[in-house]
Amino acid sequence: MSEGTTERYRVKISATLDPDLLQAVDRFVRETPHYSRSQVIEDALQLWSKQQLERQMAAQYELQPSDPEPDEWADWRHIRRAAATRSLGKE
Repeated sequence: MSEGTTERYRVKISATLDPDLLQAVDRFVRETPHYSRSQVIEDALQLWSKQQLERQMAAQYELQPSDPEPDEWADWRHIRRAAATRSLGKE
């Protein structure tokens, strides 16, 4: 696969935008020649996607953690004792 084939993996869409917003995008594209409308929209969608992920992670952290099961605590105690025994050389 050659380097120039990435364009065929893009999907063309149609969107209805606020005219003032589109003017701002067009002004930016005129002032920044290596950008296109498509690149500005893709950058905006990537930023939106990142924000959505951050919101989802924040919501997950806000959930109350569940208490570990008693068996899990027993397993951790066993692991700690084994590690302490090894590190203190008391095998």
